[in-house]
Amino acid sequence: MDTLHQHNVKVGNAARHELIVEYKFKSTDSKHIIQIPYWRPGRYEAGNFPKKYVNLRVFDGKTEIDSFKLSPNTWEISCKPDQIIRITYTYYADDLTAGNTYCDEELLLINPVNSLIYARGYEHDPGNLTLEYLESWSWASGLDVVGNNKETVKFSYGDIQELMDSPILACKHLQTFEYEVKGIHFYAHFGGEPVPNIEEIERDYKLFSEAQIRNFGSFPVQNYYFLNILLPHKAYHGVEHENNTVIIYGPAEKLTERKEYLDLMGVSSHELYHTWNVKSLRPTEWMPYDFEKPGFSRLGYVAEGVTTYMGDYMLWHAGVISDEEFLDELSTIVEKHLLNEGYKSLSLADSSVDTWVDGYGRTTPSRRVSIYNEGAMLAIVCDIWLQKYADLSMNDFMKLLFEKRGGKKGYSEQDYWTLLEEMADAPWQKLFNDCVNGRGKLFGYFEEALNFMGLDISYLPSEKSWERYWGVRLLNSDKGVEILNLKKGSSADLAGLDEGDTFLKIDGISPTEFLEQNRSKELQKTDVEIKSGFRKKELMLQSDGDTGIPKYKVVLNEKSNRFKNWKNAAHVNELDMNG
Repeated sequence: MDTLHQHNVKVGNAARHELIVEYKFKSTDSKHIIQIPYWRPGRYEAGNFPKKYVNLRVFDGKTEIDSFKLSPNTWEISCKPDQIIRITYTYYADDLTAGNTYCDEELLLINPVNSLIYARGYEHDPGNLTLEYLESWSWASGLDVVGNNKETVKFSYGDIQELMDSPILACKHLQTFEYEVKGIHFYAHFGGEPVPNIEEIERDYKLFSEAQIRNFGSFPVQNYYFLNILLPHKAYHGVEHENNTVIIYGPAEKLTERKEYLDLMGVSSHELYHTWNVKSLRPTEWMPYDFEKPGFSRLGYVAEGVTTYMGDYMLWHAGVISDEEFLDELSTIVEKHLLNEGYKSLSLADSSVDTWVDGYGRTTPSRRVSIYNEGAMLAIVCDIWLQKYADLSMNDFMKLLFEKRGGKKGYSEQDYWTLLEEMADAPWQKLFNDCVNGRGKLFGYFEEALNFMGLDISYLPSEKSWERYWGVRLLNSDKGVEILNLKKGSSADLAGLDEGDTFLKIDGISPTEFLEQNRSKELQKTDVEIKSGFRKKELMLQSDGDTGIPKYKVVLNEKSNRFKNWKNAAHVNELDMNG
């Protein structure tokens, strides 16, 4: 074995989602700790990856040796020094998201951070990963290739950090296009369903890639890989990595429709922006990533919030989305904020920490805010203040922060806010106190900032009767028609409904039929049957017509020149698209 680490992966029973994994390393002591990562970067919660590991065995040559668990994520093995230790196990790869490991008869996605183990203490040593795949398949990865034939490819990695950050995609059908921006080579791979409009995607990928690189003036890596998986059903997820991203989207056939197409552009631009903001420019708590324990940070509102805003902003600047479509994005931000009263309960910084408590699924209603949405609101306020007080922008700020603290030097919360103070004479400390550590004040700052840019927030009657008269946002899910959001003080709230309740009947008919009718008349008195927890309830909803959920819309007022200047702050219209 020419390196300290050697991982071998092959598909076992594909229909049962079985990956067969072998890991070999050279022992240097009589005891070693074998580690499964506790979490994965980009998902700030405990990963619980060991639940997918089946029948882990340890061998010294052909002899099985003892191993026992110290924790859910670690094993201790006893061995002799200078021996090749071989560990085998089956990984149950049944969960297809951008951050998980999955296999079936037509698709393989390996995220090493949840499916591969390593020997603790040797994280800085190089290694190889060998993948066996079907001859008719194609593969894509950002790892360096050191050997390749019809059914086997051998990759190398410099250390465990690189391995854990390097997913591999392999599948039956892989569509690819390539483009170059300022000497950086981009590869966009699409597996799964066919791409209905690949020429349009290629054009817009070039546009936002050029915009982002011109904004920062450099790119942290020499090659970049989009690993896209298109599905026949609804899916939307992306995960950033150092020189690549995995994006899952569906249904693929909907990409010919503008709204769905922009969803794909949005997540793609977001993940590319992470190449700077998070992968190269990180909070000090993640320098480097510690896979053995939680990675708490108060700066989730920068990692995800700034990226959420700037990802969409770059699409606007590059001409991928129109002025009206950017206003729609702002409207969505307003809507998400006002429908989650977590802003009254937990600050933005505390919510950054508490992703580790709540995870990413449905949580206790109104408990905390989103580091993506409210983080984007704060980033917009900072951008507009930089323009207002110093004729600068968030583009200038992030570029300078990257120059000062990028290249994995790391930045603290004080570094971040001190640089804002150095760039513009604005009341940053008050903004920090009120909107990072405080509660309930961000929306006022946000609305005032939009007003400065010539924008107003309007509140129109919703076109959906259940939103307008009952104050509920509904979701047609696998559970049925359930309440996604409930406005406090609304008729639904007063009747005793709660988020997560599922409608069984509405006015004597099925919930699906009721939604299709979307009655325009005022729903003054309506009998409903719901499932709430383990109980079924029959209730009457009585609307006063005044406490429902409105349609939130950000619109231009007479000060439209400032809005135009905002769009052109990065001078994207001057880009030379030929590189």
